[in-house]
Amino acid sequence: MRDSFKKHRYLLRSVMAAVASGLLLWIINAAVLVWVFHRGTFEERIFHPDAYSISTLIIITLAFTGYSILSYCSIAKRRLAEESLKKSKKEREDTFNAITDPVFIHDSDFRIVRANKAYQEAAGMPFEEIIGKPYDEVFPKMEAPFNGCLKALILQEQQQEVTDPFTCKIYKVWFYPIKTDAYKYSVHILEDITEKKKAENELKERLDELERFYRATVGREIMMHEVMEENQRLKAKIKEMEGKKI
Repeated sequence: MRDSFKKHRYLLRSVMAAVASGLLLWIINAAVLVWVFHRGTFEERIFHPDAYSISTLIIITLAFTGYSILSYCSIAKRRLAEESLKKSKKEREDTFNAITDPVFIHDSDFRIVRANKAYQEAAGMPFEEIIGKPYDEVFPKMEAPFNGCLKALILQEQQQEVTDPFTCKIYKVWFYPIKTDAYKYSVHILEDITEKKKAENELKERLDELERFYRATVGREIMMHEVMEENQRLKAKIKEMEGKKI
């Protein structure tokens, strides 16, 4: 009920203003007729007006009221559209900022036009300092734009692994160019794969250790087999020599 009252508050004010304007015109009309044209007294004109004055003032009051209602409808429609636009924009911003991976959008000059909260936190800079800057000067800081970003302009979707020299984190960067008639924007998504790469490297090191251990074990088995064969040959030779002595 409270929201409904707020919604129609402007309409009530408009109607009250129209009625007040009509009453004001009524008083002004009475004053002009009395003091300019000397037609009766002020009290008569206020409390006992003629039919012409009444009809004129009613028409003017209705006109003001109608105009106020139309103005209200126009303003209410505009406000509704603005509120809908704000709500839609907020929902998009909330969705954009809900992405846990750093995401930013740059224009054809490689300047950042939008970035989500995760990118802002990774860059360690306020949004005011991020927007409008070339992304290679923000995060991760580089000497030039990503190679994959330049390739994506021709080959569409691309990806590239990069390492941030300051945090030593490894990111897989996805590039999605947005084109209409000409190239305009590109979306970059930075997926933190540091732990994944660390796990992969640890697994590779473990596999290398196992492979070295296997080779060493196999090598020892081969050596033992050769030693046993040589031992058997020596025993056979000794027996042969002993037989000859007899």
